[in-house]
Amino acid sequence: MALAAGVRQGGPERFGQLAVNDWKNGDKARQRDVLADLRWWRENSPKLAAGDAPRGPDPRQPARDLEAIQLLRLQQLNDARQLQIRALSNLQASHHETMMMIIDNLRPSGRYEYNPVTGHYDRYVPNASRR
Repeated sequence: MALAAGVRQGGPERFGQLAVNDWKNGDKARQRDVLADLRWWRENSPKLAAGDAPRGPDPRQPARDLEAIQLLRLQQLNDARQLQIRALSNLQASHHETMMMIIDNLRPSGRYEYNPVTGHYDRYVPNASRR
């Protein structure tokens, strides 16, 4: 129902102009679409009760309901953000633990002792046992 979109976009005048332009441009497929839309509305509009007609949100809906919906949406966004922060924090802690294990495993298992002959700490003495 391409023509029905014109009503929402520019009002009945714009809708009428779109229908006339679609008909005058000579495009047979577009003319068939216009006729199909009109046929659908002629057949189905009597069947639609006042409450069944398709329409957008009720403009008379109380402002407090809209505010409650907005607050709920903000709360959901905040909860999702907190979950994301918690997950990133857990990943960072896990990364830190892994890096500390790697550093601990790369650390030499012995020590350098002072060599009085050379005057430097150049004698490597391995520890008896590793941690």
